[in-house]
Amino acid sequence: MNLRMDKAKGLLKKGYKVYEVSEMVGYNNHRYFTDIFKKYTGETPKNYQDHVYHQDAE
Repeated sequence: MNLRMDKAKGLLKKGYKVYEVSEMVGYNNHRYFTDIFKKYTGETPKNYQDHVYHQDAE
C-alpha cells in the first residue's frame, strides 16, 4: 500500500490527473483511490496536488 501511495504522490507532483494516477497505480475506480489516498495522506489527491504546486511556486 505504501509503495502505491508513494508512487501516486510522485505522479501527482508531475501533474497527472487523479483518474490517470489511479489507473497507473492499479486502481480501476478513481473514487475508491481518492478514499484510500485520503486515509494514507490526510488529504485528497487534488488537494495534495494543489498543495505541492503551491509549495513549488514559492
